[in-house]
Amino acid sequence: MRSKKLLPFYVLSTLLIAGFVGVYVFLKMDPSNQRFAEPPEKLTPIVEFNHEALIYDVAFSPVDASLVAGADADNTIKLWNLSNTETPQVIFRGHVSPVKSIAFSPNGKLLASAGFFESRVILWDMLSATKINSFEAPAIAVAISWDGYYLATAGRHLKLWDIRNPEEITEVQTLPHDKSVLLWTVDFSPDGKWLACGDENGRLKVWDIQHRELVRSVKTDSDKIMSVRFSADSRFLASSRFYTHTLWRVPEWQLHGQILGEALGLDVDFSPDRKMYATSDLNGAILRSLASGERIASVGRTTDVTWSVAFSPDGNMLATGGEDEILRLWDVSAQQLARIDTTQHDVVRLIYFLSKERPLQRGIATKLDRLIRQAQRFYATQMDSHGFGRKTFTFEADARGKAKVFLVIAKHPDEYYDEDTSIKVRTEISEHFNFSKNVLLVVVDIESGVFAKKGRRRTIGQGNVSGFKYSQKLGRSLHGGRALVSAASRDLEWDTIAHELGHAFGLQHDFRGRDPRIMSYASGRYELSKCAAEWLDKSRFFNPNQPFFDKPATIEMPSLPGGSDITSFQFEVADEDGLHQAQLIVPTTPQDPVTKAGFKLHDCQSLNGVKNATVAFEVPKTSVKEIELWLMDLHGNIVWREFDFNEDSAQPSEKP
Repeated sequence: MRSKKLLPFYVLSTLLIAGFVGVYVFLKMDPSNQRFAEPPEKLTPIVEFNHEALIYDVAFSPVDASLVAGADADNTIKLWNLSNTETPQVIFRGHVSPVKSIAFSPNGKLLASAGFFESRVILWDMLSATKINSFEAPAIAVAISWDGYYLATAGRHLKLWDIRNPEEITEVQTLPHDKSVLLWTVDFSPDGKWLACGDENGRLKVWDIQHRELVRSVKTDSDKIMSVRFSADSRFLASSRFYTHTLWRVPEWQLHGQILGEALGLDVDFSPDRKMYATSDLNGAILRSLASGERIASVGRTTDVTWSVAFSPDGNMLATGGEDEILRLWDVSAQQLARIDTTQHDVVRLIYFLSKERPLQRGIATKLDRLIRQAQRFYATQMDSHGFGRKTFTFEADARGKAKVFLVIAKHPDEYYDEDTSIKVRTEISEHFNFSKNVLLVVVDIESGVFAKKGRRRTIGQGNVSGFKYSQKLGRSLHGGRALVSAASRDLEWDTIAHELGHAFGLQHDFRGRDPRIMSYASGRYELSKCAAEWLDKSRFFNPNQPFFDKPATIEMPSLPGGSDITSFQFEVADEDGLHQAQLIVPTTPQDPVTKAGFKLHDCQSLNGVKNATVAFEVPKTSVKEIELWLMDLHGNIVWREFDFNEDSAQPSEKP
């Protein structure tokens, strides 16, 4: 009798134990429920000051890091104190045009300012918050020497002034300059030896102050040098122009390094400890290593252009100001930088972008680990088969060696992503990750948009480099890219991942011949072409620890020949870092297996590290209206130029 009474208890206990075991096994077998990585921390502002006008220049007091000034389009200079974020401590009024440039004296007692459209410079007393003096000077940029004795003004003239007695300013010298060319920026070296300036024609000049001699004059390929700045130890000079900045070693005046196409470049500043420097960008600033040029961190919180950057005297803060009218202070101390995203460059990062309306896919993290390894092995095997060894890309892994998968939950309902799916997904991803540093493989799991269209042909994946047209002629790949793939089980396969990653590495569609190449749409696409393998042999993603500094490349094209069914395209190419490979990219045709017009690889040419070359390709004349030439140098840097052809002329013209 007793055993019969206990039977229900035994049954219930057995069911409960089985249930707990089932949950335990489920969790162990499905790491996606517990082993996603948290999106990396990004820099956030310490404080934001509402300037209520476009900010052209920012500067910290050299003796008090809690004081920062901003020059703005309301013709004023606002001095802010960290202890009060609501209202400025002082507003300096006296200019009749937007204030372009400000400079503190070394003791913090004096401030100089110059406006855009007035031939007048004003000196301000910081203790009494009053104007001390103003004088005629056709200047839009000012700088004060580090001993506080001299003021340099730059505009239509380059002048030195003695300001030891601010109430009785005297002109010391007018340095030779063509007044028809506007000087945009000026700076003294801290050791008092040099004065640098940059003009609207892209010429950098450096003067020996003691001997009043011009020691350096360099014409850059830019229309305007926006900023020049010496490092605190006077060992480096930075010159910044649109989408390019250059570092020079002083006093040898030899090139230390260049970064091309990775920051807007309206301003530049060095940290006091000389370990890093900052450049203004479209939506904030970029911190880089002074030694190597490596990107340390991105600083941004706006979609508007940042005009100016400045480090605090202790180097723990960075000030930014620009078109959104907010002066921001950022914590860039060594302690804070150690806590943000410090993942190495040129690796693949996996992101699972999940709808807020859908459950996690069971086992998705394990599946992605398996698929990314298959894609990795594919590239290694194919590279080896072409004689380049088992080179392949690296993906970010956790402490257990498994692929690190970051979970990002969509901000909006699925319906929101029905239009402009990729743009909206990329926008949300960019709040946590940088497309300019790594390849981001984003697995999109939403029931909406191009990755989940019903009744129509859907998009299985998209991939491309993070490109930027940094000059009038050339586009450039940043050190990163993106690959978006559908999370649907029918789509999420290793070859899709390998194909889209190929695009992120700079590979184009390849429909040549009948081989089932990975960059085609063929079934059983298990081959990497020789062109693609040779390209990847120098890719940054297949060769870690490549230099970040880069020398510019050029691509020129003479006139087209006419009167033939075959058109020979000839290019003159050059790169001081050494040329690796050139690829001719042409439009797809109706015969190609694509759903819409695009581009494809026509042919490639190995350049074997030469610095200058002539490359030629033959293409059926009737099939080409526009082309692109892509180049890779020996460090894996990618540039390209686009050309289109007027039907009434054999002359190539630049594609708009």
